[in-house]
Amino acid sequence: MSEDLIKSDIRKSILALSWPNQIAFILQALFSLVDTIYIGRVSPDALAAVSMVFPVFVVMFSIAGGIGVGGTSLISRYLGSRKKKKALEVAHTTLLLSLLTTIFFMIIGFFYVEPLYTWMGAGSPVLEMAISYTKILLWGSVFMFVMIGAGSILRGEGDMKTPVKYMIISSIINVLLGPVLIYGLFGFPRMTVAGAAIALNISIAIGCFLTLLHVLRKKGKLHLSWKGFRYHGELAKKILDLGIPTSVAQSFLALGVIFLTKIAASFGPEAIAAYGVGYRLDLLAVLPALGITLTMVTIIGHNVGAKKFFRAIKAVINGSIIVAIEMGLIGLLLFLFPDLFMRIFTDNKEVIALGIDYLRIVGLTYSFIGVGMIIGAAFQGAGSSMPLLIITLARLVILPIPLAYLIATKIQENLSGLWTAIAISNVLSAILAVGWLLLSRFYQKALASEEGKTESFF
Repeated sequence: MSEDLIKSDIRKSILALSWPNQIAFILQALFSLVDTIYIGRVSPDALAAVSMVFPVFVVMFSIAGGIGVGGTSLISRYLGSRKKKKALEVAHTTLLLSLLTTIFFMIIGFFYVEPLYTWMGAGSPVLEMAISYTKILLWGSVFMFVMIGAGSILRGEGDMKTPVKYMIISSIINVLLGPVLIYGLFGFPRMTVAGAAIALNISIAIGCFLTLLHVLRKKGKLHLSWKGFRYHGELAKKILDLGIPTSVAQSFLALGVIFLTKIAASFGPEAIAAYGVGYRLDLLAVLPALGITLTMVTIIGHNVGAKKFFRAIKAVINGSIIVAIEMGLIGLLLFLFPDLFMRIFTDNKEVIALGIDYLRIVGLTYSFIGVGMIIGAAFQGAGSSMPLLIITLARLVILPIPLAYLIATKIQENLSGLWTAIAISNVLSAILAVGWLLLSRFYQKALASEEGKTESFF
């Protein structure tokens, strides 16, 4: 696989490696959206409560994903430079680091979720449901962290299909178990929001067990075993150096959602619910890009490790084009049929009307989000996480929060101003990403190479 990543046709490599991730993330998002549909049928308050919890879930996923991406990047580069022993040490450290980090996250979470939701504007009964949902998720966070850590080892080896397979199994279990516990079917008690959290924990625990079992059964390039487990402090620092910026960058989504939800809350609970559905559909659009970004980290890592800078930049450009087309089509679909998508989640007329406005304004900027994500992942695969951090910070915090405050509360004085601020931020952050790539040493090395003087990046 390492030879294929540095020698085969770049477009074919991107598509061949990314399609399992894209399908898995899309299916997982669809399954997650089914959960939201289940909750939306309970009540608008229940839908608002789950929307409140989303930032906490994003932070949890971001921390686990950051460690995973740091591990993937190091493993892929060590394998690209034929240092298998070091790659194995990284794999051990990634799993142990995932386990230690979840304990810290759980402690912080239990103490601070209630004041957070209160500050965001949650009142009774939304507040009580949000706290219940969050505390149950925190107990199951260990399974999420370890599952993502184990999957990152396989992705670092170039195996994109196996973690996808177990992710799909986990998601299917969640879809089947969710309504049973939410509505109280087959003799189970009706647990509404708490039932959704329990179903999610059970499904992730099963996926975690299957992924970890695969890694430990020595089916990949790196033969992990219980005896060989050892924490390497120096490698942990390298993983965190790469992973923390990723975690922080992804956590900016949570930070942005927290502040933007607070602004939406000033327009009423229906506005919170509409924003909650809107950014869940945003995530559905982003997932194809996320599937390719994970692939890009592996491809770029192998090629940079092999000193093939022109090929690495060629992968970035082609990956950006693929993602822009995919996400542009999704955005167009949401723009043309917003009413259809909103009615899937709720029958509340006010929520539907506000959500339609969101999809028509924000949907057409999805391609810009994808380009920024791909370029950020490329820098990360090359061993530099700071560009990803800044680009994501710009899109989710630096630009939208002040713009939203200015447009939604001062200029337009309506919820459409919030949607407009989000759309503008998506476009400007993509422009920042492209400019950063063109000025980078990474790009200049590619231009100075023999291929850069004679071949096209396309």
